Amino acid sequence: QKTERYVFNKNGTIENVNINVIRQNLVTLFFHEPIGIHKIYCDKLKVMLDIIQLGNGKYKVVFPNRSCNTYHYQNGKCVAVDVEGVFFKVKIIPSDKMKL
Repeated sequence: QKTERYVFNKNGTIENVNINVIRQNLVTLFFHEPIGIHKIYCDKLKVMLDIIQLGNGKYKVVFPNRSCNTYHYQNGKCVAVDVEGVFFKVKIIPSDKMKL
């Protein structure tokens, strides 16, 4: 059985990443619905996070610090993201969905 391996190269310092396969990272959630995907890679934290399907085109990712993002999709395209931190809550929407 073949095992994939990843490394980070930061200013010449090599760091092994103990993850077998990275198929998608958090950035991809801003573009495409994660149908059939149960884990997503967080580049900043260098860890795989669970994707929790909430139904009706909604998915949630909870970070180790307990903050979370809830992604909303229509026809497979991301139409909004609710970002919740300890002291804040914001909604991110594409500019073409804004009503001015």
